[in-house]
Amino acid sequence: MEPGETPEAGLRRELYEETGLERVKIGPCMWKRFHEFDWDGRRVRQNELYFLVRTRRFEPVMMDNPSAGEAAAFRGFRWWTADEIDAAAGTIFSPGALARLLRELLTDGPPSGPIDVGV
Repeated sequence: MEPGETPEAGLRRELYEETGLERVKIGPCMWKRFHEFDWDGRRVRQNELYFLVRTRRFEPVMMDNPSAGEAAAFRGFRWWTADEIDAAAGTIFSPGALARLLRELLTDGPPSGPIDVGV
């Protein structure tokens, strides 16, 4: 998030910059996690919030010029089912339990409040 930005405003900005998606209804915050990792020679500590955003299928387009590090890590856009995530041996998804979490969301709906989904 940018300084002074709310989580919802940051989500709208990121959705547009990363996928071109605009004018979405932001649903509840469902999941949260804390994650630390090394990126571009520095230690990053981030608190992540996951909101429910329903949309029709669309072709994502990166609207922002990514940094060199982001561009090097980007492999492309793709829609995934929970079964495809489970079957993608060697592919890393975040959070790690994403397939299970998606199934729970589709079966039970969003949780009553954000749950910690771990790394």
